[in-house]
Amino acid sequence: MKIGHILLFLSPILLLGGCSTSTNGAQINRNTVHIPSEATEAEKVAGVLAQANGFADEGDMLALATALRALEGLGARAANQGVDDVQKSDPISNWRLLADAELQKLPPYRGRTLGPAYANGQLEPGQNITIGQVFMGGRTANVALSVSSNEPLNMTVTGAKNIAVCDHRPIGKQQCKWVPLFTERYSIKIDNVGKKAVKYYLAVD
Repeated sequence: MKIGHILLFLSPILLLGGCSTSTNGAQINRNTVHIPSEATEAEKVAGVLAQANGFADEGDMLALATALRALEGLGARAANQGVDDVQKSDPISNWRLLADAELQKLPPYRGRTLGPAYANGQLEPGQNITIGQVFMGGRTANVALSVSSNEPLNMTVTGAKNIAVCDHRPIGKQQCKWVPLFTERYSIKIDNVGKKAVKYYLAVD
């Protein structure tokens, strides 16, 4: 599938839960991570990735560690298989190094073992990228894109016959969900129509 728009979270918002208890009885404070209560798994991953980016830029290592634990619970995995035509740079590895001291204080978060795949990159003003991905026929497909700022991005998802499944104008967070009739390759095109460089986080499920 190819994704051409960035999914941004609008609402409602769920605070990742006060404190939760891990398997060893310790308490984890997750009040810093915001997740839309009705979001798909792909939206959640894309949104938390964008928040983690902000925490890293701000130097908030506790919040960054909390976001990393949340991504573990969502089963997020780097898209080193299945998503192509995109630079495979995984920011989580660097974030783990930055927040290592705080991560040691937080017990592992038990959740999905295999969740949405994610990819990330940066687009300069006027630049675009097209990402290809195959989705299985008869199974719900989800694509979500989030950004680290409020800069506008367009996203378009088209099938094999160049028929648009989703066509999102720049409104912030966006999400595309559909059920393919057949197993086929889709194109996701992301356009930076703003005046500043934008970091994006794409998740597919």
